[in-house]
Amino acid sequence: MTDSEVQRREVIRLILSLEQTGQVLSDEVVRSREPELHEKACHLFGTWPVALEYAGVRLVRGSSQNATPDLIIRRIRRRCADLHSMRAVNVRRADFGLYRQAIAMFGSWQKALAEAGIDKDLLYSGPKNPKLTREAALELLTQRIRTGGVPTLAILACENQYLARCLIARCGSFQAALNLAAADAASENVGPVL
Repeated sequence: MTDSEVQRREVIRLILSLEQTGQVLSDEVVRSREPELHEKACHLFGTWPVALEYAGVRLVRGSSQNATPDLIIRRIRRRCADLHSMRAVNVRRADFGLYRQAIAMFGSWQKALAEAGIDKDLLYSGPKNPKLTREAALELLTQRIRTGGVPTLAILACENQYLARCLIARCGSFQAALNLAAADAASENVGPVL
């Protein structure tokens, strides 16, 4: 191993050490707080962002370092309501800022989902889930309407994302599924005609 490779590995180790302690890794902050590391990284990698890339660190742009638990929970629920994948690996790729803040705040992605009131067992996770028939999905929605009133797509998706996706796939749209289930619920509430 050449001297340059050893120096590169040392810079990467130092960057990862700063990241693990929660330090801000923006170009300006590191230049003022850790000028030697910044200079060495720029010398070996060309620029600070390239050094971060080699270390596998992504800067979270446009996100608040002072996120509150409530804000993170709202963002998680919005993502779920928009029917995005909630698997940790997919969230990490698609919204690294949210993933990183959730981990920092709650300790793990699963705990963050639990704090947001999202049952991980009722999330859509691709073809591994059993396929609901149209009738079964509509029956579940009808039961939901009877017990808790008519939900919006966002509310149902946060309660049971898999059911929301199945309803859309089987009925063409959530509104069409809602109309069918509401009609079923209303017909069951009407007593026999004498």
